[in-house]
Amino acid sequence: MVYTADSLALATLELSVHLIGARVTYTAIEVEIPDRLIDEATPKQLPRNWQTDQSVTQRVGEKWVRSLSSLGLIVPSALIDPRSGERNLLISPALPQHESIVELQRFQVVLDERI
Repeated sequence: MVYTADSLALATLELSVHLIGARVTYTAIEVEIPDRLIDEATPKQLPRNWQTDQSVTQRVGEKWVRSLSSLGLIVPSALIDPRSGERNLLISPALPQHESIVELQRFQVVLDERI
């Protein structure tokens, strides 16, 4: 499974919660996926404690990957109030539809150690 975000700012925030005081360089890749290949899990469809228990969201993702139901699954960010509309996109590259993913651009991002 590939874990992505719908904005560079959210991707940086999601990555930064796993880093402490390190200067990090990563590659940002903007992609386009046809809407018809993406499902969405809204906050109301997720278990009650999805924002506070990481194992709950991992199980949701694992269940979705095993289902082979779609190439992508949009999920709300657990880091930000769901009313903000900030979302992440899980991608299942094992499906044959992965060839529908179009890379729009790729560039290096350097995170300052203050993040």
